[in-house]
Amino acid sequence: MEAVVRHKGRCRPMLAEERKLRILEYIDREGSVRVADLAEEFIVSTETVRRYLDELEREQKLKKVYGGAVRHHEKEEAPIIRRETINIHEKRQIAEQAIELIEEGDNIFIDEGTTTLQMAEGLCRFNRITVMTTSFPLANKLMETAFQGQILFLGGMVQKEHLRSAGSLTAKMVDELHADKAFIAGDGIDQEFGVSGYDSDKCVLAKLYMKQSDKVYVLADYSKVQKRATFQICAVNQPDSIITDRNPEGSWTNKNWVVAKERSKLS
Repeated sequence: MEAVVRHKGRCRPMLAEERKLRILEYIDREGSVRVADLAEEFIVSTETVRRYLDELEREQKLKKVYGGAVRHHEKEEAPIIRRETINIHEKRQIAEQAIELIEEGDNIFIDEGTTTLQMAEGLCRFNRITVMTTSFPLANKLMETAFQGQILFLGGMVQKEHLRSAGSLTAKMVDELHADKAFIAGDGIDQEFGVSGYDSDKCVLAKLYMKQSDKVYVLADYSKVQKRATFQICAVNQPDSIITDRNPEGSWTNKNWVVAKERSKLS
């Protein structure tokens, strides 16, 4: 059965242009769209949806990414209040997979990001870990819950829109610390350009986290795959694992790609 719209009490099939308008409205509201979700909503094939996305990309109205599309050519990082609700189920799924890598006694860097923020609940399972972070929301969540470990806040200049610290003072502090593991939030994952981010200061910190850590894990949901942000952090083969919510399409051959397991309790 084809998707329909109601006009003057009568139903008629939804036109292609109406579907494309719905896609743009959804992507403006949510930040990204998935091919499978659109195919289900419009009751059309995934090939039809991909054709709509191809047309909209040619019109420079969106940017196609693995499994869907995002806003067209975002040149800067959106404020955290806009980022935190996008793909929330996938972010929780990825965060839970990341939590499984932590062991009692670990010192860990946790990069500021809306995916890494979802690790907060899982961190409360540990009693003897130290969390080192620039994220005000993450530090607050840990203080408000039953977290029994230590919190080392990495201070510096405050970036109000993103609720984090950054800058030379923060970098100096990180450079004098060691971590067993670092969890990096990536804005873009591209086979050629590598892992990247929009904010230069934040990317400098991400590189330092990698330098000062024994193990490095990049967390990114599907909307970041096949996407290049402004500043390169590292090559895709450098992290011990890139944790995302689905397998990449095409010729990706990276052995460090980890797909987070679906967990019903996270829905």
